[in-house]
Amino acid sequence: MFTTNDIVLFLFATCGVCSSFILLLYFLTSRSKYHFQRKALKQYELVLNLIRSIQQHRGLSLGIISGESSLQEKLFNVQRDISYLVESLNLVLSGKVTERWESFFDHWQRLRGNSVNVEAEDSFQQHNHMINNLLYLAENICNNSDLGHSIDHGKDQLLWRQLLVLSECIGQSRALGASALARGHASYLEFIRFQLLSDKIHDRLHSMDQSFSLEKMRELEKAIDPVKDALGQFMSNLELYPYSSQEYFSIATLSLEHVTQVLDEELVIMKKRLRVFNRKPIRAELGKRPAMQ
Repeated sequence: MFTTNDIVLFLFATCGVCSSFILLLYFLTSRSKYHFQRKALKQYELVLNLIRSIQQHRGLSLGIISGESSLQEKLFNVQRDISYLVESLNLVLSGKVTERWESFFDHWQRLRGNSVNVEAEDSFQQHNHMINNLLYLAENICNNSDLGHSIDHGKDQLLWRQLLVLSECIGQSRALGASALARGHASYLEFIRFQLLSDKIHDRLHSMDQSFSLEKMRELEKAIDPVKDALGQFMSNLELYPYSSQEYFSIATLSLEHVTQVLDEELVIMKKRLRVFNRKPIRAELGKRPAMQ
């Protein structure tokens, strides 16, 4: 017959076993989520670099269509780097995010050898469509892995949407502006787009003023001012803009680089928290160098 002490000891032992099991289950679940987030972060970084490369490809394609034939070699180099990124993402993407990826992949296969053999408007719109798919792909990767919460819940939309859309607005401004300057004139549709892009850059920039320090916001505004000033000049009198097509492309690229640098800083914070360290540098640090000098 069990004594009271025996029952108490049994209960203590049972509680200990249950607690150990719960702790083990929590550890395994956390470890699994941690591993999943690390994998998602690597996927996100590849997609981010691919967005930057497609942005370059769009600008170079429009430049060539507008008469800048000297850009052919640079376009070939960017296409080669895009192929590397596409192959890498084909190996690591799976599950719910593949629908967006397949849409991009099929479109890229059709456009990659034909981007300068179509009308400028068609090339511009097709690149925009591909980048839009990649923007949603990046967001889906983060949402499906709860990746944004690894930094700060309040920064989710800032990191995964606002900064990326801001960079895309600058990328479109770079492509459209360089193309118009190469031709020496802008169409009525381009004038409308210059206005829309100017407004969108302003709105996106000031939607983030609660997320960054005053000093960082001033730095961001200062970096983007050359593009905003150029858009204003394009809308008033394109012919009076003091720089050439390639010079403007480089100026806009510097603005774009600053935005991507802010995003990269947030990624570094996340990498440290998830203990992700690249043993080899990702080849597609492509958006960080001007494609046109």
